[in-house]
Amino acid sequence: YRPDVAGWRRDRTPEMPRLRPITTRPDWVCEVISPSNASNDLVRKLRVYHQSHIDHYWIVDPAIRTFEILELGADGRYTHAASAIDGTIDPVPGCPGLAIDVDALGALRGQSGLRTERSKECPSKRWTPDAKVAAHR
Repeated sequence: YRPDVAGWRRDRTPEMPRLRPITTRPDWVCEVISPSNASNDLVRKLRVYHQSHIDHYWIVDPAIRTFEILELGADGRYTHAASAIDGTIDPVPGCPGLAIDVDALGALRGQSGLRTERSKECPSKRWTPDAKVAAHR
């Protein structure tokens, strides 16, 4: 599977992967749920990301304007780490220095992807809705 957005910690992956297909396991992935493939994102991809030991799985559902973060625990199971329907998730579990503006999810209706922007004061990323890219933090 190819996630909508993926990210790597700089301490583990100093250079953002450029080759395709990407063979370096991301530290987090994000899926934007669409009604036509919700079961694929919520069941099938979850299994694959779990088997691949992806530390954090972000699930964005623009239809109900939710942002949920699952975290792979020491016991090898995903647990609920954070969620919101409005406001900001700050700090983001597993991503020190990252804040997610959940209010911007409303702008995702009818859009196909996400964009990340580098904050001037922080070497990590701030999530905003727009075009698809892989984020390197």
